[in-house]
Amino acid sequence: MNERDEMEEKQEQPEQVQNDKMPVENDDAPKSIQEDKTDSGKKDAGSARNDKTTSQDKIAQEKGKAAHIKAKATHLAASWKKPSRRAIRIGAAVLVVVVVLVALVVFLTRPQDSLLGSWESQTGDSYMTFREDGTVEVTVQVMHVEGTYTLKENNTVYLNIYALENREILDGDFTYAFNDGALILTDVNGQQEVFTKNEQDLNAITPPETPVVDANLVGTWGDEAGKMSYTFREDGTITCVIGGVSMRGVYEARDGNVYATYSVLDQREQEILPYVVEGEQLTINNIELVKQETASSAP
Repeated sequence: MNERDEMEEKQEQPEQVQNDKMPVENDDAPKSIQEDKTDSGKKDAGSARNDKTTSQDKIAQEKGKAAHIKAKATHLAASWKKPSRRAIRIGAAVLVVVVVLVALVVFLTRPQDSLLGSWESQTGDSYMTFREDGTVEVTVQVMHVEGTYTLKENNTVYLNIYALENREILDGDFTYAFNDGALILTDVNGQQEVFTKNEQDLNAITPPETPVVDANLVGTWGDEAGKMSYTFREDGTITCVIGGVSMRGVYEARDGNVYATYSVLDQREQEILPYVVEGEQLTINNIELVKQETASSAP
């Protein structure tokens, strides 16, 4: 090879090297790279969608768990606040028992119930009878006087008893107490009266086996002012009321006289009253009375 040929060869070599360094562009290489990029993009997008779906599923599951826990908590709270039917029935039964016991205690310890009945004084000739309707009767020997009573605070009872044209018999406050079955009444001056319970009927009158009566006398007779009256019954019993004081007993009508015997338990008082009946008018012991009503038997 001559020198000229060698120089031309050297001039051609750099172009070849340069061509070797430059990327070769062919139709196959770009498609493969593009397909790889496309597949990689699809994989990335699919992976992202899968990740997104998984996240949404997890969120939905968490929400479901939260809702379930909330429902359980609500049910538990409702169960805690709202007792069961059995508990309600037991509570109601206990409440009824408590109410009954309280009512029983109140019933057994009411002052009125303790005062009710007849009480006999230590002297044995006077009595006090307390009734449920708020009335009280004072009995002295064979005489009965009606009045009222009112229970007040601090074991105090107000007695209001008048007779004989509104003359005061008892009027005022009395404190009461019980000691070994005895009733102790104390007035405002500190004076005490002790009574014991008496179960006998103070108003019981036994009619005579063979009454001796006057048919013209039978009935109730009274004055126009209403201060005095006599009641004669067919069974031989009598009631006399004078100025609010009443006496009860038995009688016989014979020989123009009324033989009356008033009694309270073992207390007795007798009197003889001359009488004359003229139609609807009765003159007894020189007192004129008029017929008011008929009476057949003891009250």
